[in-house]
Formats: sequence, C-alpha cells, structure tokens
Amino acid sequence: DENSTSYATVNLKTGNAADTTAFWKFDCSAIPADATIVSVECRAKAMTQQAGGNRVTTYEMQLYKGTTTAKGSSTQLTTSAAAYDLTCGTWTRAELDDINLRLHAVRGKNSTTTTYYLRFYGATLTVKYRV
Repeated sequence: DENSTSYATVNLKTGNAADTTAFWKFDCSAIPADATIVSVECRAKAMTQQAGGNRVTTYEMQLYKGTTTAKGSSTQLTTSAAAYDLTCGTWTRAELDDINLRLHAVRGKNSTTTTYYLRFYGATLTVKYRV
C-alpha cells in the first residue's frame, strides 16, 4: 500500500525525449458484476529520481482504463517518496475489470545516457458501490 517502504524501480529509457511507461493492475474481481459504482479513490506512493530542467521533463502517475484511456487527471511526482491522492474520474463496473495505475516519464534533451528512474511503492484503491 501507500505506506510501504519497499519499492519497484523503473529505469527510464535512454535517449533524447525517450518515453517510459509502466502499468500496475488492480484486481476488482470481488466487486459484483451488477454493482453500481458510487466512487473510486486511489492513494499511491511514488517518486522520480530527477525532475525538471532538461533531464526529465515529464514525471507523473494517473489511473487508466486499459493502457490507452486516461481517467481523472495526472499527478506530477516529486523527487521525494510521497503518497498522493489521485483524481480518479468516474468508472463503471465493467471498466474496473481493466483499471491500472500508470507511471510515465519522458527524458529531456540533456540526459540521453544518464541512468534515471521512477520508484513505485504501492497504492490503495477504494471502490464504493451499491448492488
């Protein structure tokens, strides 16, 4: 969860404007198929090793349906491990079968070979629903 001190490291691809994306999938199979989703809340802990300037220009996380449909709005990471309350948007029960947390970074033009990373510590997803 977001209180974890252990983490997964995602090394950023090298190269000018190289794009790195990683997804973590949530399991919502315990929610009944006929449930009406009232709200979705997510608190996630992550960080970027390098931020701003010409080193890493994008460093964010966001909830996604699958790997192509953004939900809510993205949250910009800092260079210290921190837990963030994400803006989650609205979800249907069927969409929750493919709910993912996306970490995303894009390198700047001055960091083409240096090793930089994102760290993901964990997340808690809370889904309120009625049957």
